[in-house]
Amino acid sequence: MVPRNRFPILLSLLLTSIPVIVAAPAAAQEFSGGIRADLALASLRNEDVEQSRRAGIRVGVFGDLALSGPVDLHGEIVYANKGSRSESSDRTLELDYIEVPIAAKVALGASPIHVLAGPTFAFLVNSPFGDSDLVNSFEFGLMGGFGFDATLGTVPVTFDIRYATGLTAIFDFGPDDSDSDDRNQLISLGMGVTLF
Repeated sequence: MVPRNRFPILLSLLLTSIPVIVAAPAAAQEFSGGIRADLALASLRNEDVEQSRRAGIRVGVFGDLALSGPVDLHGEIVYANKGSRSESSDRTLELDYIEVPIAAKVALGASPIHVLAGPTFAFLVNSPFGDSDLVNSFEFGLMGGFGFDATLGTVPVTFDIRYATGLTAIFDFGPDDSDSDDRNQLISLGMGVTLF
């Protein structure tokens, strides 16, 4: 369930992304896009709490815009499971976001291997606290990883592994609370299929 106060943010995000997706092919011939899905292991960066990772998914769409030489501008709009699982209480903290990574994607010479890195912008759409202000509605972070481009038949595909970490606090607690400095972190293994 999406809390009511998240709808303006999500609507603005979707409305602003549509012109970019539509206009990009006209702006450059070297534009491609498709769908992707990831298996993800999420956890919180918190030294005071013993925890294990929450297994989840990332699913959505992506676009690549060729810039100069081996560099592409890579962007995505994905639904991402984050949070963690507590080892002491055996409970899972389920935090779900609409995430927009924007990365530089650099091919390594003539090989099919590439590296990518850039910022991530995440908008909270689901939490166990409902409409409560305990969880911040926006997260800024960084991601990086490497991947391998291939072809299945005539369809271009890419496989990659990534690490992402939040730079903003998850919870809106006071500075003396042990959870006030919690950050999301995520390891994912994904596949993208280029459709156009």
